[in-house]
Amino acid sequence: MKPSAFAALAPLLVVSCASTAPLPDLSAGSNPEDPGAAIHALHPAPVTGGYTARGPVDPGSWRKLNDDQSSGKGGGS
Repeated sequence: MKPSAFAALAPLLVVSCASTAPLPDLSAGSNPEDPGAAIHALHPAPVTGGYTARGPVDPGSWRKLNDDQSSGKGGGS
């Protein structure tokens, strides 16, 4: 093995052996082996739940649209 590779890997070996803290519990729920664990029912939402049909419209006044969206809410000159 090349000395440069050993020099790069040596600090990783030293740091990994120095940790004495226990690893945190990363489980995201109850134990699957627990017979008393709750079973949550799934209620999937429909894919098109918030869909609103909109048809084509004629172009409106760009000035009114700009005034409605400005911070003054149409308080122009």
